[in-house]
Amino acid sequence: MHPTASKTLTKLHKSLEELMTEKQLLETRLLDESMLSEHLVALKWTPSLGHILHIKSRTLPDMTEGILSSAISVGSSKSTHSYHLPEWTKLGSRIEMARLAIRAEEQKVLQDIRKQVILNIHALRRNATVLDELDIAAGFAVLAKESGWVRPILNMSTEHKIVGGRHATVQRSLDDLGRTFVANDCWVGGEEGMWIITGPNMAGKSTFLRQNALISILAQTGSYVPADHAEIGIIDQIFSRVGSADDLYRSQSTFMVEMIETAYILKNATPRSFIIMDEVGRGTTVDDGFAIAGGVVRYLWEVCGCRVLFATHFHGLVELVEGWEKGEGKGRKRIGAYCTDLVEDEKGGWMFVHKLRKGVNKRSHAVKVARMAGLPQLALKTAEEILKTAEKFKRG
Repeated sequence: MHPTASKTLTKLHKSLEELMTEKQLLETRLLDESMLSEHLVALKWTPSLGHILHIKSRTLPDMTEGILSSAISVGSSKSTHSYHLPEWTKLGSRIEMARLAIRAEEQKVLQDIRKQVILNIHALRRNATVLDELDIAAGFAVLAKESGWVRPILNMSTEHKIVGGRHATVQRSLDDLGRTFVANDCWVGGEEGMWIITGPNMAGKSTFLRQNALISILAQTGSYVPADHAEIGIIDQIFSRVGSADDLYRSQSTFMVEMIETAYILKNATPRSFIIMDEVGRGTTVDDGFAIAGGVVRYLWEVCGCRVLFATHFHGLVELVEGWEKGEGKGRKRIGAYCTDLVEDEKGGWMFVHKLRKGVNKRSHAVKVARMAGLPQLALKTAEEILKTAEKFKRG
């Protein structure tokens, strides 16, 4: 505890300092009389002997007429000698008493502090809440200035209009690697209430979903957002169905967990909600997965009527949606189709295009990603042959 915690504690520490000065003076006098080096003479305390004068020397110097005349030998060895020196015994006891008094006063101060905390607990909690808010606001301000974020416009519409939106953490990671994050626009909830997003693996679909959810959260917590412009209608709930994991404790497979989460979203979403769903239906067969994804999309469109970003590899969903819109889409917002891409050059090289464009991408380029991951050549060759056969079969 700091010596200035109380006036009494300050006085006690001052007394202890004076006693320690006396000890130093006594040690200096002993060194002068013994003619020994500084590291050979020490005033110590041991549990068995108490306060002692400890001398490291094979041959004891002639000190009988000096300070040792009143000392009592309490132990010796070939190279050390220990004495009870009356002056040190008294001084050492005073030092111990001073230290005990300091510890007692520290306990008293601590108890007083505890009482004050209890008496003022409600005010302290209110102040802590205010400080929390100030801390967050200051952090948001620094981050916004450093990263070039903008102030979002919040309104009572059900639109989500983002220009040049970015994923804050992914962008920071890419900056550290000397790479550039590709910003994307998103306008959902206006003429188009839902976006179905297709495209290759690793081309940024999941990042796009997450960044728009994060922008919405940041905006409604009072932060600036990573975008060039942002207009967001107030959101009552954000629902997310991304990633995959089983629940062994409850004996639920990956697909079962996915369905439980999806069911919860469909039952609880309102027209003012914002939903991101990533590859719903991937945990089962292609036909079953496609059917479930189609059912989920239609329910979100017809019943929930909220802002939805739906990433999928089932590009056939877009054709289904077009049929629904022609037959039963009157009075409902349209479903937009957008995609990421992959471009190849004449030499067989290729690169991902993370910029979204309007349309459908019917190729996922999974074999290319598998090659990037280091799958053995035989496995890749077999995969390519199977893929070519499947494509020929589809063409008839």
